[in-house]
Amino acid sequence: MTESNNKFRPSSKQKPQDYIFVHQMPEGQCSYCDREREAGNDFFPNHTASWWCESGRYNHCTCDKCF
Repeated sequence: MTESNNKFRPSSKQKPQDYIFVHQMPEGQCSYCDREREAGNDFFPNHTASWWCESGRYNHCTCDKCF
């Protein structure tokens, strides 16, 4: 994960109200988001996982809490 993306991944010290949620990263910052943007898709896993993620809070998670 690049340093610019670290702020989008929650840490154990963050509170839910301080969490930054992003559906799609700006162009050039995430190859997955870029591929979906180029394909014209709006329905795909969010870039940032849900605060309540059950699978480790990885980007584009598809667990029941995130997707």
